[in-house]
Formats: sequence, structure tokens, C-alpha cells
Amino acid sequence: MIKHLFLTATPAAKRRVLTKLSKDWLKLPESKAEIIPVLVEAASEKGVYMGRTRFQAPEVDGVTIIHADHLEIGDVIRVRITDTLEYDLIGVPHE
Repeated sequence: MIKHLFLTATPAAKRRVLTKLSKDWLKLPESKAEIIPVLVEAASEKGVYMGRTRFQAPEVDGVTIIHADHLEIGDVIRVRITDTLEYDLIGVPHE
């Protein structure tokens, strides 16, 4: 039934549905101010760490770049998203 409805829908309706599904499925932050849990995985340079949210799979999805003075690798911290790139999130630890 759903497949038939999708096949007979207009191109504009298909785009709306696919856009909504992809946003919901990826669960990307709605705004740059959103606070999300991030697993700190590595330090790339002084004051810059790399981590992953629950929706960022290794070797497939982007990463979360965290600007901070000192973080412990392996910790899960709350990060306030300050910017986004095409595939990556950028943020700072949230107090």
C-alpha cells in the first residue's frame, strides 16, 4: 500500500517525504545551539578533539569536532553544537 502511494505521488510530494524521512532518520541537530552527547575518540591537535554522536557511524558518517582545553578520550560529554559542515558537527563542551 505505502509503496503504491509513493510510486503514484508527484515528484514534489516524493521530495517532501524523502526530505522528512532523511532528517528524522539521521536525527541531525535542528539548530546550532542543540546539546547532544558525544563520545570523545581522539585528539587531533591542541585544543581540538574528535568524537561521535549516537548517529555517526565509524568510517561511514562524519564526526563531531570539539574545541576544548582538555578532554579525556573515552568520555561521553555533552556538546553544544556551534556550527555544521557538510558531514561534520562542530561544538564545545556544555557545562
